[in-house]
Amino acid sequence: MKRIPFWTALIALLLAIALLSPALADNTTPKRGDVITMGTYEQDGNTKNGAEPIEWMILDEKDDRLLVISVKALETMAYDDANSFSSHIWWENCSLRKWLNKDFLSAAFSAGEQKNILSTKLTTEDKHGTFETKDQLFCLSLAELRQYFPTNESV
Repeated sequence: MKRIPFWTALIALLLAIALLSPALADNTTPKRGDVITMGTYEQDGNTKNGAEPIEWMILDEKDDRLLVISVKALETMAYDDANSFSSHIWWENCSLRKWLNKDFLSAAFSAGEQKNILSTKLTTEDKHGTFETKDQLFCLSLAELRQYFPTNESV
């Protein structure tokens, strides 16, 4: 994963997670392009009817692991809360990463669902070195976006 300064990050969150591969309702194995449901989060702006189920599209499947992305943008927020235009706020230190892997994770997923969300090792490199994080929830890198969504029609 390439380091992306906060000013180039997408503000609308399409979240990516790696999951243990579940069997679908008809006992088939999910495949790329399938949509599965897991977790709940307010999506329609009507808090009176409760949080809606989150739909996830399968981007990749390998060794009983799924890489999925939320079908809808679930939230809008800055890459980092710092009121700075510095380009030195990287993924491992940004407030978005903290929010995703703490606040959002506990709000959107039950304890049982959280057990099925696997930690993913993310590696970033720049002139200052190589940095690794392990995250359950993350945003796709620019290279991954290009890989899984090569054209505007892919979105």
